[in-house]
Amino acid sequence: MGYVNNTYTKENTKIFLEIRGKKVSASVCKLPFYKKNYYKGDINVGS
Repeated sequence: MGYVNNTYTKENTKIFLEIRGKKVSASVCKLPFYKKNYYKGDINVGS
């Protein structure tokens, strides 16, 4: 997640990120950009 100039905020816009001096391609997407699809199980507190 990061900040981009207003001209690049349209969804699916291709951009480049600079991470530790290397350029990486990316695209703008809506939040949330991941889906929580795991099950943690029941939490038993104080049996």
